[in-house]
Amino acid sequence: MKRISTLQAMVDLLDNRPVPQTALLNMPVIKKDKVDQYYNQLCKTSGVSKDPSGSGQKELGVRELRRSISSCSRLPIWYHIGMRQYLVHSDNAVEAVLRGLTATSPVAIKRVGSHSGVVYSGNTSRRTKILTGGGSGHEPLFLGAVGPGMADAAVAGQIFAAPNPESILATIEALQAEAGVILLYGNYSGDALNFGFAAEEAQQKGIQVAEIRVHDDIASAPIAKQSERRGIAGDIFVLKCTAAVADRGDSFAEVLRLGEKANHHTRSLGVALGAASSIDTGKPMFELRSANLKLAWGCMERWAFSALFSSQQRHWSRG
Repeated sequence: MKRISTLQAMVDLLDNRPVPQTALLNMPVIKKDKVDQYYNQLCKTSGVSKDPSGSGQKELGVRELRRSISSCSRLPIWYHIGMRQYLVHSDNAVEAVLRGLTATSPVAIKRVGSHSGVVYSGNTSRRTKILTGGGSGHEPLFLGAVGPGMADAAVAGQIFAAPNPESILATIEALQAEAGVILLYGNYSGDALNFGFAAEEAQQKGIQVAEIRVHDDIASAPIAKQSERRGIAGDIFVLKCTAAVADRGDSFAEVLRLGEKANHHTRSLGVALGAASSIDTGKPMFELRSANLKLAWGCMERWAFSALFSSQQRHWSRG
């Protein structure tokens, strides 16, 4: 197996060249007193000037690498290389995901016309169908939650944005449910508004529709205001429970009742180890020192309150 130096691996990463996984795993941890030494060596090896006025991609990458190393005490140097994506154009990301999913899915899902919704007709024992959805950027939710024992359909919005009512309504109609359709989604204002509009339109067309707004995030509201809590990781558990009842062929009312019961008993608390990167800028959406955890973190970089845990000082602090 070809061996490469740590510095060469770092340069390759900055140049978007493939680096053997063994090289990444064997990269050393960097102490603060060695930052300048590594920075100078990296600049020399990569042919990058240390002039801070430089604006090329590699120059920015080298300086960002140094800044990241300086902010930590001891972490592998590869930990600080930024997140990467394989999208060619961020402005058509949702369309690209839809086309890729329908072309490669191991289950037979079909797109609803030109809308951002997909349906699966394989859950044949169900009289009540389940439709989930929400903003894109949380993959594999929500489009990936469609299939056997899961949702019968899903509708995707743009990045961190609720699906539009027209696509939701078109997907409801495409399901052709015998007993009705349950809309199951996270409790966010945009989603509640758009799914609510679509539900009203469907009801006017004679389709029985009900909504389950998942509200599992205990940090976003007190128990007395449980219905105001956000939906985060609990979406999957509520969906699985509701789908299991639907698979038994239970009535619409019973599927809705037990789905709401599962929702009422589901609790989550978000903890962040690091930030997601913006699809537009490629940069982390918040900064978090490597020795810290962020508590009460939700989807789309939303938080109920700021609390940090320091692994060095072993305590939580309210931010």
